[in-house]
Amino acid sequence: MNNFDKVVADVMVYAHPECLMKQYITRIDKTGVDDGELERYLGLLMILSQALKKVKRYEVYFTEFYPDQSGQISSAEALEHHLHAYLEDVDSLKDKVKTFLDVLTKDVRRANNGKEWVVALKHIKGQLYKVFNGIAECRVPHHHTGMRFADADLVDASVFATVSGDSSPFKDRMRPEAVDHFKRKIVESFELAQKRWIGIAASNQVQIDGALDQIFGDIRDLLYQHLRIEPFVDVAEVVTNDK
Repeated sequence: MNNFDKVVADVMVYAHPECLMKQYITRIDKTGVDDGELERYLGLLMILSQALKKVKRYEVYFTEFYPDQSGQISSAEALEHHLHAYLEDVDSLKDKVKTFLDVLTKDVRRANNGKEWVVALKHIKGQLYKVFNGIAECRVPHHHTGMRFADADLVDASVFATVSGDSSPFKDRMRPEAVDHFKRKIVESFELAQKRWIGIAASNQVQIDGALDQIFGDIRDLLYQHLRIEPFVDVAEVVTNDK
């Protein structure tokens, strides 16, 4: 379990200790805890968790989420839809992490050591931008100024489909072997793009998971001080392992 998952779990059990078994409920001390503030942060964490879960699914989408052959949407068109949605969802995830850090920054300004933490959180946000800017660079080789992002191989597949498809104005004037050639090129171009984006999604996820683990490891103590809670998951794991 990484630091992000631990924070989500800890805030969850403090917000809803009734979900725990009796032997664990007694370990939750809510003295001084503001339930409203706890629920507010739990809500932010749930939004962030859902955004992360959505981004993680794209490796599966790129691999499996395609229409059957009888549909009106080609595999190349479906992949293009997936990759645009993926890039948007990655940007959305970045914005949600930033929002969480902004909220925490605003809340800790009033603390005794608030100024130091504000500086630290600014640095943490800088690290966040580095990670996500690195992810954004995956679109640069295929991006054309003034045009929407486009994957070169999917552009090729679209061109080949336009030339050789049923609605092509050239179809009746083309040799059958030429049509077959273009159809093979459609498949080849799609497979190249698909393989690349499966790899991109997997590589990006390693970076994203690592960044969230680092960020929430860095802010965990501060967040818990603000919410007046203690680590629970780590302690519960130790108790369970000792049995």
